[in-house]
Amino acid sequence: MHYLPRKNRRKLVKTDADQFDTVKVMRGMIIDSALNDNFVHSLINNLRLDRDLNGLVKVAELFYVNSSFEPDGPDLQTVRSPRRILKDKKGNCVDFSTAMGSFGVAMNLPTALVICSTDKDYPDNYNHVFAVINGIPFDLVINQDHVNSTYRTPPRFKQMNFRRMVGINAPYYAKITYPINYTTT
Repeated sequence: MHYLPRKNRRKLVKTDADQFDTVKVMRGMIIDSALNDNFVHSLINNLRLDRDLNGLVKVAELFYVNSSFEPDGPDLQTVRSPRRILKDKKGNCVDFSTAMGSFGVAMNLPTALVICSTDKDYPDNYNHVFAVINGIPFDLVINQDHVNSTYRTPPRFKQMNFRRMVGINAPYYAKITYPINYTTT
């Protein structure tokens, strides 16, 4: 496992990691970012975000509009920090869920990660993750993961469809929820 400097951090999970290894790393990075990442706290303060659902929706929109879905390479899973996502202008469900979870915990809102299957034929194949904050699902990947595409969605299209990403009721077939029981106060 390897850490990059905090401001541009991402973490390689491990070779042959499964979904449960990834969630463990995500939870650790969420707590660390919420407590120690100046980027998270300065973004909350500089944008004068309310520490409620409205502030969180603004954070989600910032990530959704300014980055695109791009999967990790084969047999490779990294977890990007919130700052790294915006620097790279890309991420996947793991990265976006970690970012949203970091802001949820930093805002002292009840936060959880949900791993699920998006394939009704294989409900035990946990191939997706999203954050649930204060009871609201934040899935910034739905409608971006276009098979056989360039993974670039035009910003105007993304802005029109953003509101469908928050509180979405997507067809998830089997779910496991991992609460992140931590507050920053």
